[in-house]
Amino acid sequence: MSLIHKETFDILNNCEYGKEEDYFEADENIALIISMLNKKGYKTAFCCSGHAFPNINEFRADKKEDFECLVFFDLQDIRYENGRYKAFDRDNAKYCYIMFAEDYLFSALPEGFTYDGNSKCIEKEYISKSDTYDLIQEIVDSMKKLYEWAKELEFLN
Repeated sequence: MSLIHKETFDILNNCEYGKEEDYFEADENIALIISMLNKKGYKTAFCCSGHAFPNINEFRADKKEDFECLVFFDLQDIRYENGRYKAFDRDNAKYCYIMFAEDYLFSALPEGFTYDGNSKCIEKEYISKSDTYDLIQEIVDSMKKLYEWAKELEFLN
């Protein structure tokens, strides 16, 4: 996981002790894209690049209702801890998404991605049946498409 500063949107792999609340987490594969989108004014809420191997996905939110947008997940063990809600999904993620804090009218999306206006989410389901190299390559290719798309977006006010 990478840490992204909540105000500057700079990326770190670790932060100064006691400053953890100044950052939010993002998958390393998608962190640069999330940083760039936020720096350009497109505020994100949640994201996932996808995972080739089964793992435990962990989510944090200020309000329990914020988890409602995570329709792809089978959230388990939702708890309130250290002033925030935390939930887990124990599965591999054969999809990618970026949920935005606001509804943005994008004129185009990266190839293979769709936009769900109800959840304010750009998403892509991976087609690979594999949990190994084919899926890893699909994730990398998708992140490259997302990165190129984000680079072309105009800055908002």
